[in-house]
Amino acid sequence: MLKKFLDYIHSNNLCAENDPLLVAVSGGVDSVVLAHLLAQAQYSMVIAHCNFNLRGVESDKDEQFVKSLASGLGAECVTVSFETKKYARENGVSIEMAARELRYECFNKLIEEKHLWHLVTAHHLNDSLETTLYNLAKGTGISGVRGIKNKNGNIIRPLLWATKAELVQYAEENDLTWREDASNAEDDYMRNKIRNNIIPELKKINPSLESTFSNTQKRLQEMEEILHELIDKYKVDHYRQEGVDHYFEIAPFQKANKTVLVEELFKPFGFNYEQAIQIHEAILSANPGKIFLSDGYQLNVDREAIIVSPSEQGGVDFYIEENDDKISEAGWNLSCFTSDDVEQIFKSRDRISVDYDKLKFPLKMRKWKQGDVFQPLGMRGKKKLSDFMIDEKIPLNLKNRVYVLTSDDEIVWVVGYRVDDRFKITPATRRIYNIVTESHD
Repeated sequence: MLKKFLDYIHSNNLCAENDPLLVAVSGGVDSVVLAHLLAQAQYSMVIAHCNFNLRGVESDKDEQFVKSLASGLGAECVTVSFETKKYARENGVSIEMAARELRYECFNKLIEEKHLWHLVTAHHLNDSLETTLYNLAKGTGISGVRGIKNKNGNIIRPLLWATKAELVQYAEENDLTWREDASNAEDDYMRNKIRNNIIPELKKINPSLESTFSNTQKRLQEMEEILHELIDKYKVDHYRQEGVDHYFEIAPFQKANKTVLVEELFKPFGFNYEQAIQIHEAILSANPGKIFLSDGYQLNVDREAIIVSPSEQGGVDFYIEENDDKISEAGWNLSCFTSDDVEQIFKSRDRISVDYDKLKFPLKMRKWKQGDVFQPLGMRGKKKLSDFMIDEKIPLNLKNRVYVLTSDDEIVWVVGYRVDDRFKITPATRRIYNIVTESHD
């Protein structure tokens, strides 16, 4: 088994021989075999054990067993105790989720403190099969049915090729001892139900279930890689980022007509499959302006692009006093100064020059609101700001970010777009007031 173990590590480029490792050991047969194989291969490792205090004295016996195991292998051992039930109750999560969150938070902290490179877990082929069946029952995409990845960030799983039966056989042949968790035989947790009830029934249909699943998993992993290659190519050709905004050209979506493309591209922004279906329908309907929300982002199906932006938290008003020259407020960095050279006035989107004597300080910077009107530069009459933004083809999700500069409640500047005609420079202007916007995050 040691040769298969090392061949799997090397062929999948999981880690180098001299990489320092943090090894998660529960005391069960899987993690005991993992620790022994790593010790035989002479890897540098720190063994970590989490005591979740869910099984009374048995949990404490698990902890003592792992300490003894680590000592016998000549490895440093770190044990951490958690009040798992209390954490689950206070955070409104299941016991399973609480234990998962606690242990990975602990492992990440240990990796940083002890300058280790990888977290090694003892997940095996049966674990991956259980994960696939669990995800299928809930509903999932290709990443859910392909099972557990052998490498995910700094987490590596060098036993994913082995079945549970193979690990037990190895342990027995090498006279290894381990701790049995009696709760694994109970059906209190969903994974136990799958392990104890569903998989035995499937093996009646296919006695070689683990072997055929391993082959299926490899094919699905290759399909996922092909999908991600297509996604990466799309991003190179049809995607751009401007500040915090992400622009995805809409034409390729219409041509491909595949919901999975929508799902995979917008999954990182928190959009789920049901939303992907709705987004796809909005794309094909050629009806721009539809807004979709996730936890932290908003997506706008615009005319030529799908625009994903961080969710707006509401505007913060601030004031500019007459003597202010540098202002950093609400994500804005402004430079303000006066001049008398009419030939040096600013006419770009990020800077303005207006008639100083027409202003009443303090000036106010605020987000636009419904009912705002102003007189766009070059026009004789007033115009609703909402209509102006439609004319400017400002996407719906970016309209929430539009600020106006006001003087005595009159709009001086729709920031980044247009000065009000009433405050423009004229031959009668004596002093010029200049504002330069350096950035707005």
